[in-house]
Amino acid sequence: MARQIGNSRNDTRQPRLPKDPAKREREMAIREFAKNNGISIRVAKVMFEEAEEENTKPQFKKNIEGICPVCGAEGNLEFGSAEIDEGGVKYPWDCEDCGASGEEWYDMTFSEHCNVTDKDGKEYANKT
Repeated sequence: MARQIGNSRNDTRQPRLPKDPAKREREMAIREFAKNNGISIRVAKVMFEEAEEENTKPQFKKNIEGICPVCGAEGNLEFGSAEIDEGGVKYPWDCEDCGASGEEWYDMTFSEHCNVTDKDGKEYANKT
């Protein structure tokens, strides 16, 4: 059986640094930022990409879905039941790492009508 290299779920090696000096410097900055803030490289990359779009420096406290904005914990938010409010949906959360709490908000937009029946219960065929 051939040995699989680099694709194991337990593989903690980081990818090689790029050879291009600018890309290499950016990747090293991302890794250092992740290490200094105790967050994953994936989250640090998202923060760097957002900062680049806004032409600012990456900041630790960001609004990223599923990430605690206080401590940066990834995947450690315990969510409560969804509530519909003011055209959106909010999910209350508690961070299992630092004890912070808050709400994640999602905007709602109309998608489509479906499963429509007339007053007699007959299925109504939507005509587009």
